[in-house]
Order: sequence, then C-alpha cells, then structure tokens
Amino acid sequence: MTINQIFHNGHQGLARVACLLGGAVWGLYWIPLRTLDSTGISGAWASALFNLIALVFLAPLILIRLRPLLAGGLQIQLTGATLGLTLLVYATAFLYTDVVHAILLYYLTPIWGALFGRLWLKEKISPDQLVGIGFGIVGMMVILHIDEGFPWPRNIGDWMALSAGILWALGATMTRRFPEQHTLDIVSTWFLWCTIFAVIAGLTLSRVAERPRFRNDNPCRLLDNPHRCVDRDPHVHCNYLGSSTTQSRNLGASFYDRD
Repeated sequence: MTINQIFHNGHQGLARVACLLGGAVWGLYWIPLRTLDSTGISGAWASALFNLIALVFLAPLILIRLRPLLAGGLQIQLTGATLGLTLLVYATAFLYTDVVHAILLYYLTPIWGALFGRLWLKEKISPDQLVGIGFGIVGMMVILHIDEGFPWPRNIGDWMALSAGILWALGATMTRRFPEQHTLDIVSTWFLWCTIFAVIAGLTLSRVAERPRFRNDNPCRLLDNPHRCVDRDPHVHCNYLGSSTTQSRNLGASFYDRD
C-alpha cells in the first residue's frame, strides 16, 4: 500500500499504533508542562510555545495546501478550534489538579464519544460499548471519591480535565461528520487555534495573577474563596490556588503540595 493510498483509504494497523503512541504522549504531557511552570512559564504560555513550534514545522505544508485549507470554510475551522481548545484545557488542568485526576477524567472520552456518535451520527451503541460506558461511569465515581459524598468535580482542574475529554470527543465526532476534511488541514488548524486560544488565556490569566495580594503578603489567588486564607490563622499558608494548606488535600489543587 502506497503512502497516497494510506492517506485516502486509511490503514487500520497504523491507526492503532498512532492511537497507542498518542495516548502515551498525552499521558506524559504533564511532565514538560509542570517543568516549564516551575520556571515561571504557565500552562497557557507553554501550550502556546509548543503549538507555535509545531506551526513553524507545518508552515511549508500549510502554504502548499493553503487553497484547499481556505476552501474548507467554517467547518474545518470549527473542527480545528474544538481540538485546539481541547489541548489548551487539558494542558492547563494539570496545573490546577493532581496528575491522576487530570488524566483519568480526560480519558473518559470514549463515553462522550459514544454518546455524540449516537446523537449526531446516529451510530448504534453496541453492548460492548454499553459495558464500557458503565465501567467508565463507575470509574469516574471512584476518581471523584463517591465515598466522600456526591461524585462531583471538586476543583477547577477536575472540571478542566472533564471538559477536555468532552471537547475531544466532540472534535473527533466532527472529523467523522465531515470526512472530506483532509488530515493535514485539521492538524494545521488545530495547532493554529490552540496557539491563539493559549495566547488569549495567557494574557487573561496573567492579569488575574497580577492582582494585588492580600494583607501580610498572602499569595492567595481568586480561584477559591480567598477569605479562607486571610487573617484566619497566622500558621495557615496559602498554596498554589488560594486554598489553605490544610484544605489542599481535599481540593487536589496544588502540584507543589502533591508532588
């Protein structure tokens, strides 16, 4: 089978290998993100940097396929924007919750993918998929500590990871809904929109981070109730997301405390 045939008809074996390698990369994505964050480069700016580098390498292909890329219209842009937003939200989630929650909540994607396929593409959900969805829901309840109350995301990082999985399932469904979209065009718009969203998020989050600190040089941030950390106890210090050290275990918000 030639490369041209693979591009047009696909190859099941290569697709499985790509999924395996992609899953491994996404599972390790948090390592460079937190390394850069420890040097002062936030998750949003790190995502912008990673995707900008990818865009530079893809620039020749983008120029070659500029005409069909523009001909793709709004559909290709929506697909790329959805996938780009997914990567940004997933990357940022690692800075606001622990690694286990971020990865496992994101990898509930097959549940949302099956539901989107049923609702949008009218695909039947097989008995095997129903079993998988059931196990996924049970796993989500365990991850979200059903033994401690209603299994609901406990912090902004959990919500980001869960949202990233839903967005990825939506984006993947869009590629099946519009099969005429070329893979290179999807990848190009994906990196482009993720870079744009990341720059916007970086500027926005930077403004939030530059807000005046609370009294006693308290480094709380307005991502949780800041009053919990203000002059309650001189021995209670605030962690990375504005929750007290004694609350950080429940929130799972500070990777400095966890790692």
